[in-house]
Amino acid sequence: MRNKLKKKRNKKKKKKQYQKITRTTKKNKINKNINKTTKKK
Repeated sequence: MRNKLKKKRNKKKKKKQYQKITRTTKKNKINKNINKTTKKK
């Protein structure tokens, strides 16, 4: 029983970590795009 709960909690943790990672990469991508457009001008 305890093991099942642990596994569930781990899954949630992993999901949160993944969301954090995707959020930061998205920001980075947007920033890179902005940089590209400003350099051209």
